[in-house]
Amino acid sequence: MAKNTLIIAAGGTGERTGLDIPKQFYVIKGKPVIVHTISVFEGMEEIDEIIISCHKDYISHTLDIVEKYGISKVTSVIEGGDTRQKSVYKAICRVSEDTDYILIHDAARPFINADSIRRCLIDASVTGCASVGKRVADTLKRSDDKCYITDTVDRDNLWQIQTPQIFRRDIISHCHEKCISDNVECTDDCMICERYGHRIKITEASCINTKLTDSSDILLAEAILGV
Repeated sequence: MAKNTLIIAAGGTGERTGLDIPKQFYVIKGKPVIVHTISVFEGMEEIDEIIISCHKDYISHTLDIVEKYGISKVTSVIEGGDTRQKSVYKAICRVSEDTDYILIHDAARPFINADSIRRCLIDASVTGCASVGKRVADTLKRSDDKCYITDTVDRDNLWQIQTPQIFRRDIISHCHEKCISDNVECTDDCMICERYGHRIKITEASCINTKLTDSSDILLAEAILGV
């Protein structure tokens, strides 16, 4: 059976939420958001270890949370870099040597479910690279720089790419190292692998998988998880 390591990207400061703490540490239904997120993976036999990459000012706080809520699969809480890409790469460098697949998930996506994760793992085992996503349902418009509509974008085959994003370890490690040598910054790990010729299979999410970004997302999370 393949060994799978989860990296939790928890370096965000959550300025757009208007909270006085990073969103991943905001408490909903008696638990920080990051605990709601990790608990799904923690309960899956397919996940062998978890590494959390966070801002240096919150390492101690994160360690306290791991201990308080008995999250047993966390093997490391590390200081992230000054970008998400650098934070993920630092975590990749810490995974166990016998890891086969690396899952990368946002700490502020607490609604992911085990079904979506398992199906994405299966896709990654076949293709080497996979990501959970959602088909775009809204009508999309393109505008000029003054916010006037210029045209309508065909939404067929358009997706919102989410996390987890899952990769064979050798692929994601090599592509991150290539980005460093090429001095390239990408917005997500799929983009990193795309850049170096890898095809990513999209696994359609079987759940709400919203990332908490602004204050309205916090209200949504409270409504779904229950205050």
